[in-house]
Parts: sequence; structure tokens; C-alpha cells
Amino acid sequence: MDSPVIRVTNGASRDIFIDRDPNWDDQVLTVNGKRLNGMHRLAPNKSAEVSVPSGSYDAADENMMGVIFAEGRRYEYGPAGGYQTTIGQSAETGLLNVTSESTLRQPVICYAISHETPTSMTMYFADIPPAGAASY
Repeated sequence: MDSPVIRVTNGASRDIFIDRDPNWDDQVLTVNGKRLNGMHRLAPNKSAEVSVPSGSYDAADENMMGVIFAEGRRYEYGPAGGYQTTIGQSAETGLLNVTSESTLRQPVICYAISHETPTSMTMYFADIPPAGAASY
């Protein structure tokens, strides 16, 4: 099976930080094909591909990778909000998706999933509009 690939696009007005989930201590996470040894900063209007090496997960697994997407470096004990996610194949559809999520504080960013296949998906991050803001 091909390695799962998440295409992450930052449409927010701030940097997005991509990090390994510390609960997945034996996971090798890659960003743009390079092993992630610390956080990866994704600037506004930039994209990256997040993956794990083939053979490091079970095929058709709901738990292929653990990834944190945060709005700042200090998400663990600091003020930054974000999302601690588990990504894998949905049991219902067989498509790659976020299968579990924990919210870290109250993030000012949100995401949408699109273009799911069994081994890939796109995550698009954007600013959460302020309360009471008009939407079109």
C-alpha cells in the first residue's frame, strides 16, 4: 500500500505548526519527504505534504498517524490552540480522514478536509471568523 499523504494548505493569516503527536513516540513523520525532527512551520499561503513511511502502519487502519496542527509553537503548555489528530482510513468509507481529534485550548484556526482517497486527503486551514462577523 502507498504511504498515506496529507496535503496541508495554510490559508490562515498566521503560521501553522505541524508536529508529531508525543503519544506516538515510535512514529516517523515526514514533511515534504524529510523526517520531521522538530516542528515544521508552514507560512500563510504555503502547502506541505505530511506522511509516514510505507510499512509503519497497518493497511486500512484508522490509526495510521498522529499529527498536531497548532497556531503557535507553545501549544503544549502555552497559549497556542490547535488540533491533536489521529489520521487513517475511515471504517465507514475506506477513505483517508481525521478519525479522532482533540482540541487544544480554543484555536483561532479551523480546517476542512477534501479530496479524500484511500491513501491521500487535503487539509485546508483558515482563520475562524470573529463572533458576529458576516459570512457570505
